[in-house]
Amino acid sequence: MNIMEIVLLVIGILVFVASFLIPNGKGDNLAHDREMARDEIGDLVARELERIRSQVDDTVEEAIKDSMDKTERSLEKLSNEKIMAVSEYSETVLGQINKSQQEILFLYDMLNAKHDNLKNTASEVEQRVKEAEIASREVEAVTREAEMALRETEAAAQMARQMVAPAFQAMQDGEETASAEQETGEEIVEEPQQELQGTESYSNKNHQILELHRQGHSEVAIARQLDLGVGEVKLVIDLFEGRND
Repeated sequence: MNIMEIVLLVIGILVFVASFLIPNGKGDNLAHDREMARDEIGDLVARELERIRSQVDDTVEEAIKDSMDKTERSLEKLSNEKIMAVSEYSETVLGQINKSQQEILFLYDMLNAKHDNLKNTASEVEQRVKEAEIASREVEAVTREAEMALRETEAAAQMARQMVAPAFQAMQDGEETASAEQETGEEIVEEPQQELQGTESYSNKNHQILELHRQGHSEVAIARQLDLGVGEVKLVIDLFEGRND
């Protein structure tokens, strides 16, 4: 039932009641009474309409207020739920971001460590290469020196052989001549002595080498003292010691 139906119902009730209150009659009094009744009914209807309008306004206002309160509470609840959901999502996203940041920092530290290791390794490799180059040059120098010493030793050995061979031959001839003179009583001929004269200087050097060697001098010291090569001195010592053995 809407407001219009309520108003019409009230008016019908008032008219029905007024029909019993108005007396039956004719003339001016009847018209006047009807006019007064009509005015009174109009006032009653107006007051009733005003009361009903006020009630309707209050009802509508209260309904609107209730609806607004319900809507506000619903919106507040929905807002709180949305805020909580957004907060939880934000915390989740922030946690993932923090985790990713930690992983990135860890990877960055690993990269820095690898970079430092590579730099150290490169420095070590470069240092080893330099050391290898220096060692290679030293080996080449030692090799050249060894080759030169070997050539000098071979030359000194050849020279020593040439110097020692006549001395050995002369010493052997001298020993044989001395033995023959002792056995036969003949005079010693001058020919071995003449042969020894050609090798006397070599024999003296050999004796000097052996004498200094017996005194404990090293081969280098003997070579310096007699102005000979170390290889030559070593060869004479080896040959004489081998002969004695």
